[in-house]
Amino acid sequence: MDEIRARDHRAHSGGTYIRIYRPRAVIGWGGYFSIVLDGVDRGELWSKQVKELSISSGPHVLQLKQGMVTRSRSVPFEVTDGEVIDFACSRIATIFGLTGIHRANTTERGTIQKLMPSPIVPRNLASEEE
Repeated sequence: MDEIRARDHRAHSGGTYIRIYRPRAVIGWGGYFSIVLDGVDRGELWSKQVKELSISSGPHVLQLKQGMVTRSRSVPFEVTDGEVIDFACSRIATIFGLTGIHRANTTERGTIQKLMPSPIVPRNLASEEE
């Protein structure tokens, strides 16, 4: 799972983003949720994963779906240039294999920060004396 998580995440500087966190599934992996932003499928969200999506500023609608039938409610939101908004899947909905999404609370934002990789800071490999 760490390999999948590292590949799906990237540290960013600036830009406008949403991050979506899904808690651990109670039974197995629980399958994946499709992330639908403004009616367009933007990727998969697996158990205990954070997905970061670059978006434009302005109004948007976020929804999760699982399979052909199960969908979360639509969550409208507006984002300004340079803002990062965190969302989280409902833990209770995840337990029962259902989809549910809301704006992340303080605890969930802390978990998102822990799961996000640290930004890579390049080193100056050249000697300053050269």
